[in-house]
Amino acid sequence: MNPFNTSKIDYKEYPATKELRIEFRSQNNQNNLRLNEEDYRQLLALLRQSYQGWSAVITGRGNGIAYAGTAFYLVHAGIQTIRYQKVKENPILIFDRGAAPEPKPWCKTTADRVELLPAPTPDQKWDEETKKQLCRMPALPPPTDKSPLLLTGKGPVFFYATLGASAAFHQWPCIQVSLPDNPDIIFSLKDIQLCEARFIPGKGVVLGILGDPNSGKSLFSNILQNCLITSLPRRKIWRYDCDQASPSPEWVAELESSNDTASQNYARAARDASKVQWTPDREETVRHFLEHDRSRFDLLVADMPGGKHCEEKNIHERIPAPSRADMMAPCDAFIVLCRKDKPGVFEGWRKALGKYSLADRIIAKIFTDAPDASLTVSPMRRDESGLFTCTIQGLNRRKTTAQMTLAMTDALSDFCHFLADLPRHHDAQPLPTP
Repeated sequence: MNPFNTSKIDYKEYPATKELRIEFRSQNNQNNLRLNEEDYRQLLALLRQSYQGWSAVITGRGNGIAYAGTAFYLVHAGIQTIRYQKVKENPILIFDRGAAPEPKPWCKTTADRVELLPAPTPDQKWDEETKKQLCRMPALPPPTDKSPLLLTGKGPVFFYATLGASAAFHQWPCIQVSLPDNPDIIFSLKDIQLCEARFIPGKGVVLGILGDPNSGKSLFSNILQNCLITSLPRRKIWRYDCDQASPSPEWVAELESSNDTASQNYARAARDASKVQWTPDREETVRHFLEHDRSRFDLLVADMPGGKHCEEKNIHERIPAPSRADMMAPCDAFIVLCRKDKPGVFEGWRKALGKYSLADRIIAKIFTDAPDASLTVSPMRRDESGLFTCTIQGLNRRKTTAQMTLAMTDALSDFCHFLADLPRHHDAQPLPTP
């Protein structure tokens, strides 16, 4: 019996084999299926069923919101397995109640938020073989009493189904799915709600991490984010990869630090394939996120691009255009990373920022040294100019982020508490052209 009262969702049961199939159907075979609040509310009917020992296939033209909500309710109703089927392809397993969840590098989690990370390719799409490896149930944080688990980010619909199923498996009573150009939808065990706002506004401080290429900037920004989350458990902390021309997704770092040569090679190839040229649109995308999404967080760690460099000709354009400075203008403070064997780098960044009246926002300079050494951090101290400074030995992609975070958390704890009290700078104004 079809529990849905809509032509947009087709439902078929096969009691003999304990299987069911849910298909999202668009009108007149259009590519995009438009669902409204009442359509999403139809999914509540799944909770009135008992699917103990059953298997489900989800297919069709639904969006990530529809797939997440469907999988969320199916798992709460006792479903054993869920598969996703693309047209004319074999179904792939995305949920198995008997499988143990495990951390997944393709999604990033905090206490009440999960973000799907884009593929490191110019079109930010995953190839079919990789999809099959990435669709297993991720480990998620335990539910909180305060808010639903937010699911967001860029990814195919079955990623959202995997997250919705995993949220139910981890006993979350409600999820909130946030996709661009759609109102947020909250799926709970009692109702479905459309909403426009997700967070009580945070403090909205943006901390820019600067440095030349190969200074350890992206590694440090990941570690700092983790240290901040550990030291400031009540604050909303997030890291944003601003270098859209040469992105460093966290899952790439995890694969690079694995002991599997094939994973390391794949990560390097994927990162190289993702490199593109900067355009004004890409710079504006970053600026807009930092300026308009900052209020979702208390502290946003912004991993900034390293500029254009030609070592042979001693050419260093750290801020190659005014539009790049406009991109950096929302930052309330900067940390500059420099390799210890290149002490002039800090002064280069200070001068580059000074051309756009941003140099006074530098609060720390951190030297990196000996990447193959054991990981050590010298005490964080203030120098004669008032800047925080320390030296980190052993930053290396071959070490896992978790290992490096564990080694650095105590050393950076006081600094993290200092960052918690950073004030917001005045609202960004158009910058003067040097």
